[in-house]
Amino acid sequence: SIALLYSCLISIRSKSTNEIILASRILGLLSLTVGCQDIGVEHEILEDSIPRISQALKLDYDPSSLLCLLESLAIVTFVEEYDPQDT
Repeated sequence: SIALLYSCLISIRSKSTNEIILASRILGLLSLTVGCQDIGVEHEILEDSIPRISQALKLDYDPSSLLCLLESLAIVTFVEEYDPQDT
């Protein structure tokens, strides 16, 4: 799970639209899959994904890439955050 997480986070910084879209979707699915099963991995997904996705949203990416990044950010924060106010 951790290796997949970091592979996705590296791919998010790519210039390839397809790579960004696929990495974003995988990150969302990974977050849903891990869910509440493994608290260590769950916390790492949340802590490492939010800053990297936020940075990527500031770059000049294709609109479809930005949409997938936003969807991934929404899934990660919804699934991994326990405090409704933070979500």
